[in-house]
Amino acid sequence: MKTSALNISYFLLTPILFFSLSFIPAAPTQSSPMLQEWEVKYETGTEAVKHGRKMKVTVGSSEIFCRSDKGEIFSVPVSGVVTIFYDNTVHNRSVEWMKSGAWYVPYEPFLGFLPSFLAFGVGAAILAPFRSKDHFVHITWTQNGIGNVAVFEIGKKHFRAFQDRLSAATGKEWRNLPEEREKLREELEREKDNKVSLHLEHTVQTTTRELNGLYQLVLLERGKDQGELYFFPGKKVKLNKIVAVEPVGIIRESNPVTSAEAIYHREGDLLRIVEIRLPGMTLRFSRTRTSPAESTTPISVEHSQ
Repeated sequence: MKTSALNISYFLLTPILFFSLSFIPAAPTQSSPMLQEWEVKYETGTEAVKHGRKMKVTVGSSEIFCRSDKGEIFSVPVSGVVTIFYDNTVHNRSVEWMKSGAWYVPYEPFLGFLPSFLAFGVGAAILAPFRSKDHFVHITWTQNGIGNVAVFEIGKKHFRAFQDRLSAATGKEWRNLPEEREKLREELEREKDNKVSLHLEHTVQTTTRELNGLYQLVLLERGKDQGELYFFPGKKVKLNKIVAVEPVGIIRESNPVTSAEAIYHREGDLLRIVEIRLPGMTLRFSRTRTSPAESTTPISVEHSQ
């Protein structure tokens, strides 16, 4: 009877012991979110890493550590991260733009808004046809006052988790560029009938390229006294033909003009637009560091009919 009772007690205790052990916290391992490594490919950017190089990325609390299978190493300070993007294309023109560093302008108060990052976030992504299609994560950051970019290709199963981890570490929400492009297309479609014709008789330097000739301008307002000005070549607004986009300040004032005028300023060999004056408002280019008083020659602009 004693043996039987012992067997019964063992039988009853076994499942209790099993379930008790199952609730004991597991020891931290390398798969912990703070230590997890992500396998990616380096697509392009400002780092001296070969295109297509396989890398392992570890997202920590203070840095994003990247190392390739060939010994190339760089790190991104978490506190310096500016933006995190997702895209399914990589564009020839935006790649060259990223490498040039032209997308980055340090913060400078200008009419109460930040004139730094519009064009890379939305504009550059639609400036040229895509070169390849997959899943890409863009990280932009500043270090020692310099803007940096790294674009990683990552597998379909992992890109969302990777971006979520980056967002959790940096406090920056990641942006979905395919969705933003579609939203932008819809906005431009609604506003294209309000276009303004601008003929540039001289070559003018914008953020992304030089312009000369006839363009159609479409303004999208972004919050109080801010906007984005899109340039389309020729006489029509063709949504797949954006050649430049500029952040502008919107000053609502009654100008002594019957048709629009553009004011520009010469910086050495470069001619830059400072303002575009319309009868009911002035569009001031936010990247321009000169004051309107320094500008001289107006470029004649006419409203489209």
